[in-house]
Amino acid sequence: MATLPRAAAAAAPSPAAALLPLPRAAPLLAGRAAARSAARRLRARGTRAPPLAAARRGWGGVSPRAVLDLPRRREAAEKPAQKAADLNEILSERGACGVGFVANLKNEPSFNIVRDALVALGCMEHRGGCGADNDSGDGSGLMSGIPWDLFNDWAKKQGLAPLDRTNTGVGMVFLPQDENSMEEAKAVVAKVFTDEGLEVLGWRTVPFNVSVVGRYAKETMPNIQQIFVKVAKEDNADDIERELYICRKLIERATKSASWADELYFCSLSSRTIVYKGMLRSEILGQFYLDLQNELYKSPFAIYHRRYSTNTSPRWPLAQPMRLLGHNGEINTIQGNLNWMRSREATLQSPVWRGREHEIRPFGDPKASDSANLDSTAELLLRSGRSPAEAMMILVPEAYKNHPTLSIKYPEVIDFYDYYKGQMEAWDGPALLLFSDGRTVGACLDRNGLRPARYWRTSDDFVYVASEVGVIPMDESKVVMKGRLGPGMMITVDLQTGQVLENTEVKKSVASANPYGSWLQQSTRSIKPVNFQSSVAMDNETVLRHQQAFGYSSEDVQMVIETMASQGKEPTFCMGDDIPLAVLSQKPHMLFDYFKQRFAQVTNPAIDPLREGLVMSLEVNIGKRRNILEVGPENADQVTLSSPVLNEGELESLLNDSKLKPKVLSTYFDIRKGLDGSLDKAIKVLCDEADAAVRNGSQLLVLSDRSEALEPTRPAIPILLAVGAIHQHLIQNGLRMSASIVADTAQCFSTHQFACLIGYGASAICPYLALETCRQWRLSNKTVNLMRNGKMPTVTIEQAQRNFIKAVKSGLLKILSKMGISLLSSYCGAQIFEIYGLGQEVVDLAFCGSVSKIGGLTLDELGRETLSFWVKAFSEDTAKRLENFGFIQSRPGGEYHANNPEMSKLLHKAVREKSDNAYTVYQQHLASRPVNVLRDLLELKSDRAPIPIGKVEPATSIVERFCTGGMSLGAISRETHEAIAIAMNRIGGKSNSGEGDVEDGYSPTLPHLKGLQNGDTATSHDGGTGASPISSIKHAGGPWELGLSETHQTLIQNGLRERVVLRVDGGFRSGLDVLMAAAMGADEYGFGSIRSQDVHSNGPVLDETILADPDISDAIENEKEVSKTFQIYNVDRAVCGRVAGVIAKKFTGSAGQSFGCFLTPGMNIRLVGEANDYVGKGMAGGELVVVPVEKTGFVPEDAAIVFVRGKTGERFAVRNSLGQAVVEGTGDHCCEYMTGGCVVVLGKVGRNVAAGMTGGLAYILDEDDTLVPKVNKEIVKMQRVNAPAGQMQLKGLIEAYVEKTGSEKGATILREWEAYLPLFWQLVPPSEEDSPEACAEFERVLAKQATTVQSAK
Repeated sequence: MATLPRAAAAAAPSPAAALLPLPRAAPLLAGRAAARSAARRLRARGTRAPPLAAARRGWGGVSPRAVLDLPRRREAAEKPAQKAADLNEILSERGACGVGFVANLKNEPSFNIVRDALVALGCMEHRGGCGADNDSGDGSGLMSGIPWDLFNDWAKKQGLAPLDRTNTGVGMVFLPQDENSMEEAKAVVAKVFTDEGLEVLGWRTVPFNVSVVGRYAKETMPNIQQIFVKVAKEDNADDIERELYICRKLIERATKSASWADELYFCSLSSRTIVYKGMLRSEILGQFYLDLQNELYKSPFAIYHRRYSTNTSPRWPLAQPMRLLGHNGEINTIQGNLNWMRSREATLQSPVWRGREHEIRPFGDPKASDSANLDSTAELLLRSGRSPAEAMMILVPEAYKNHPTLSIKYPEVIDFYDYYKGQMEAWDGPALLLFSDGRTVGACLDRNGLRPARYWRTSDDFVYVASEVGVIPMDESKVVMKGRLGPGMMITVDLQTGQVLENTEVKKSVASANPYGSWLQQSTRSIKPVNFQSSVAMDNETVLRHQQAFGYSSEDVQMVIETMASQGKEPTFCMGDDIPLAVLSQKPHMLFDYFKQRFAQVTNPAIDPLREGLVMSLEVNIGKRRNILEVGPENADQVTLSSPVLNEGELESLLNDSKLKPKVLSTYFDIRKGLDGSLDKAIKVLCDEADAAVRNGSQLLVLSDRSEALEPTRPAIPILLAVGAIHQHLIQNGLRMSASIVADTAQCFSTHQFACLIGYGASAICPYLALETCRQWRLSNKTVNLMRNGKMPTVTIEQAQRNFIKAVKSGLLKILSKMGISLLSSYCGAQIFEIYGLGQEVVDLAFCGSVSKIGGLTLDELGRETLSFWVKAFSEDTAKRLENFGFIQSRPGGEYHANNPEMSKLLHKAVREKSDNAYTVYQQHLASRPVNVLRDLLELKSDRAPIPIGKVEPATSIVERFCTGGMSLGAISRETHEAIAIAMNRIGGKSNSGEGDVEDGYSPTLPHLKGLQNGDTATSHDGGTGASPISSIKHAGGPWELGLSETHQTLIQNGLRERVVLRVDGGFRSGLDVLMAAAMGADEYGFGSIRSQDVHSNGPVLDETILADPDISDAIENEKEVSKTFQIYNVDRAVCGRVAGVIAKKFTGSAGQSFGCFLTPGMNIRLVGEANDYVGKGMAGGELVVVPVEKTGFVPEDAAIVFVRGKTGERFAVRNSLGQAVVEGTGDHCCEYMTGGCVVVLGKVGRNVAAGMTGGLAYILDEDDTLVPKVNKEIVKMQRVNAPAGQMQLKGLIEAYVEKTGSEKGATILREWEAYLPLFWQLVPPSEEDSPEACAEFERVLAKQATTVQSAK
C-alpha cells in the first residue's frame, strides 16, 4: 500500500526537496543530555550518596575516571555515517552551554582543582548536546595553568633539560589527520617559529583514549600534539605572550593556501595557559585526555565548558574554552561585529606591536563561531595592553543608563561606558563569559542577565563560579560567601594577590585609569531636539507626485503613516501575509519588500521592550571612530543622537557641524542613454564619490534623494541599495570607521524600512516625505473635521510628526527585541535579514554576507521595478489620488491574496453542501490561481505506473496526521474553538486549545534545528496570527518550503531523521499542499500554528524514585499524608513536576532547574540547601520552602539561594497571579507582570520593580532609602503601609515565614516591629487601590458607598 512518507522511513531527500536548491544553513546534531551524575548513579543502584559533609576534598579517593565514567545509551547497531554538507560560511553558530571555574586564591597549583573542574563539568552534561551516535558531543573542554610538573616529567624522559617556566611557550595543536599532511603542517609551524627567532624544543604527542570517542567525532578527530618553544629574545611576560600571538597569526597566514589549512588549529599557544578540548561529551573529557588523569597535572585554576551548538555541525576547534573565554550564550550581532572589526584593520595601531600590526590581521573569521570571534577580539585587546576585565567591559557593556547605583556612587563607570559606546559596538546577546589570561580569572554576564551564574568562596581559599549550584560536593560550613551574577555584573580573582573583586570594585578600578568624563565633556557633542515644522513644505499636488514616484500606495499613507501620526504606534493587523513574495508578485515592489527579518535562536529569549526598556537604547554616535587600541580625548570627538530618526531641523544641525565635514551625495541615476547598466554605473559613481569624500576628511555622508524638482529621466536609486553599496565599499577599502552614513530619503516610512537601512549601515534616517505626509494629513479638511467633531483625538501638526517618530522608535525596539538585541548601535550593520528574490550581483554589491537562497532580480531588473513607480508621477493618465496596490487588504485589481472572497465562497459552498462537485470547483479555482508561494513553481512527476486508489493509504489514516493550532480567544470565538476541537477528535487528528502566537513564527530557513523535539513545527510568514504590527506580519518569517526541506535534509545528513516528527503549517488550502509538504519531508500537517513535544528523556529522574517509594504510592492511592526526605543534586530537574497528592516532602542538597514546578494544592515541599533556575514554575497551589543548611559559614540573607530564606534572581514572581511569597532580596524586574497574590521582600531589590504589575500587592523593606528610583511607576503607586489590614497581612506573612524558615532577619523585624514598619513600602496597582490592605480609609469609603447605595433606593 502506498503511504505518505513518515519520518522513520525517510532515507533520502525527497524528489520535491531535490528540486529546490540545497539551503546553505549548516547541518547540526540534535541535543540530548546523555548522562546522569555520579550521585544519581549511586542512588539508582540503591547506594547511599556521599553526604554533603564529605566536602570537595572528600572525593579524594575517587579517580576522575570513576567519577565521570557514567552509563550511556548506545545504538543497537551502528549505521553508516552520513556526510554533512559543507558550509561556505558560519555566521551564526550559537548555543546554551554550561560553564564554570575553580580557582585557588593562594595561586597554589593542585591536581584537586583539575579533578573538581572535571566533576563539575560532568554535572553540566544536561546543558550540552550530542550527536546521533549518542557519544559525539557538541564539545567540552578545560582551560588551566600550564602543568609544568607533568611536562618536565615528559622532558626528562625525552632527555631534555627542565623547561624554563618564564620563557617557554606551549602550544596545544590540532593537526591534520593524514600523516603526510600532518608532517607538512608541523614543518611550516616549526619554520615560522624558527624564522621568528624562537627555539623549538620539541613536539609531544598528547596521550588519549580513542575508545571513548563517538563515531562522528572520531571521523573528524585531528592528530593532537603539543609544541614547546623557547622565547629567548623577550623578558617581559606580556611581550612573550605577544610574540606567541604573532607567531600563531603568522602560522595561520603561512598555511592559508594549504589543502589542509582548515585542519590546523591552535587550541592555545601561551606561556601561562593551556586548553584541552574536543568534540566530546563532558563526562568523557577526563577519560579521553589521559593527562587529565595524571596527578602531575597541577593548576591553580581551571575553566570548564560544555557546549550546546545551535544551527551548525560541531567541530573539534569550536569546542570551548577558547584561548581566553568560555562563553555560554549567543552573539546576535555577529555579522555586524565581523564587518566592523574588518573595517578597523586599517586603523588599529599600538606601540606594543612595534609596527607589526599588519602581521596580525585579520581580526575575525566568518568561518568560526560567534564565541571564537568574540574570543579573538578580546584577545586582541588583551595582547594590546588591556586587562581582561577592561576588555569585557568594552565588548559586553552593562545597561548603565539610568542606573541609580552607578549614577550616585560610580559616575566614572558611566563615563567609561559612554566613552567606549562610540568606539566599539557591543557584542550583543545573552552571554555568560568566563575568562582568564593565567593571572586573572573572572566571569561577567550580559546586560539582560539571560544566563544563570552563581559564585561562592570557601574558608580554605577557593572561589567557584558555575552556571548552576551543586556541581561540586561542598561542605557548607566552609562557605564564607555566596552570590549570583546579576545583569551586567562581573567578578574577578587576581591569582597573584589573592584578591577577589566583585562587580563595582572591578569596574571602578578599570574606569579610574583615565579621565573619561573630562574627555567626553571636552569633545563629545549632542544634537539637541529641534522643533518640528509647523507648516507644509510642498503643496498637495507636489506631495502626491513624490508619493507616486517613491512607491507609496494609499494603504501606506492611510493605514500606516496616518495611523502612526494619529496614535503614536504602529498599526496592527492579523491572519498572516497571504500575498506572493515580492519576487513572485505581478506587481512592482519597493526593494525593502525583498527582505525578511530574522528571529533569535530558541535558546535566546526575546527582550521585553515595553517593560524592560531600561536595558535597551536607540542612541547612536555620529563621526569618525578612531584607533581603539589607543585612548585619548580625540576618540570622544563625536556627535551623539538619542535616536536614529531625525526631523529636518535635526538633520540641518548635523549638516552645520563643521567638525564632521558633512558631504551630501545625491542618489539619482540617469536613464537618458537607456536603462540597462545605468543603475550599476550610478552606484559605482556614488561609491567613488563617497570614497573621495572620506579620504578628504568627511566624517558624515548624507545620501539624499531630495530634489528641487523630480525629473522623468533621473529616477532615484533605491535608498537601501545606495546605503548598502557605500557601506560595503567603505568596508572593503578600509574607510568605514572614518565616516557615518545618514539617509535623507523619501523612501522610508515603515519600521521595517528603517530597520533595513540601519541593518545595512545607516546610522540615522530623515524620512522627509513621511513627515511631510504627516503634516499634510493633519492640515487636510477631512482630518480637521474629524477632530472638530470628536471622532478623532485632537493632535497638533507638531504632535502628528512626533507621534510618527514615536511609533517608529517603538517599532525599532520591538524589531531589536525579537532578535535578542538591546542596542541599536549593535544592530547597525548587523544585516539580520534573509533575502528572498534578489540575484547574486545585487547581493554582492550592497548586501554582501546576507543569504539569498532562491536568486532573483538583477540590477537592471531592479532598475526597471524602480522606474515602474517613478513614471507614475509623470504620466498624463495618473489619477489625482494614490493607487491602492492591495498589498494589505484584498481588493479588485490589486495584489492577489490567497485568502480572497472567491476562494472563501467556493470553500464554504463545498463544505455546506458536502458536494464533491463543489469541492472540485474549489480545487480548480486554486489550480488556476497566480503563482503565490514557492510550491506553486513545482509539480509532482513520476516515472512509475499509476496504482489503484484502493492501494493508497486510506484518507482516514492520512487525516490522523492533521493538526490545528493554538489560536487565541481574541482571534476566534469560543464556538469556533470548540468546533475545531470536535472536528479533530472525530478524524483522530490533534488540536491545541492553548493560546497561539502573538506574533508571526520564527524564520524557518534558519530553524531551531538543534534540540528539535518530536512535533516541532516549521511555520512560515503566511501562517495566521492574532493582532501584530503590520511590519511584523509582512516582513518576518519566510517560506516553509525552504525551512522544511532544509530541516529534513539536514537531519538525514546527520543520522537523526528517524528521531523527529516534523510538522509544518502555513497556508494549507488543499490536498496538494499536503502532498507537497509530504514530499519535502513533513510527517504532520498543521492548519494553524501548533507545537507539541513528546517527553524528552535523559534517563532516570528523581520523580520516578519518589513515585516508586511504597509509602508515597500508598499515600497517593489512599489520600494519606506522608513525609519523606530525599537527597537532591543539580542534575535533578523539574522535581515534583510529576508527583501529585497530599504529600509533605523534604529534600537536602542542590536542586536542579524547575524545582517544585507545577505544584498542586496540598503538596508541601521543603528544600534544605539551594536551587537553580525556575523554582516553583507554574505552581497551582501547595507550599514550597527553601532554607540554607545549618552551620553555614556565611550569612544566608546575603546568599543567592533563590527562594525564601535568601535572595532570588531576576524576574522573581513574574506573572504571579495568586501566590504569596516572602524572600530576603531579589534581582531586577521583581513582580513583573504580576496580576495577583502578595510578595514580601525583606531586603534589597534590583531595578525595574513592578513593571507591568496590574494586580496583587508587594511589600518591600527599604532600610537604606534606595528603593524609590528602582520602582517602575508606570502603573503602580508607592505608599507606606498605613492600612490596618495591610499591616496585618504583612506581619502575618512574616510570622508564617519565620515559623517555616527560622529566618533571623524576619525574627528581628517582628521583635522590632514598630521600628521596621515605617521602612516598608507598599506597591499598589490601580486594581488594588480600594482594597482593605491598601486603602487606609477603607472603612470610611465602604460606609460612604453603602450610604450612596441606600440613598439610591
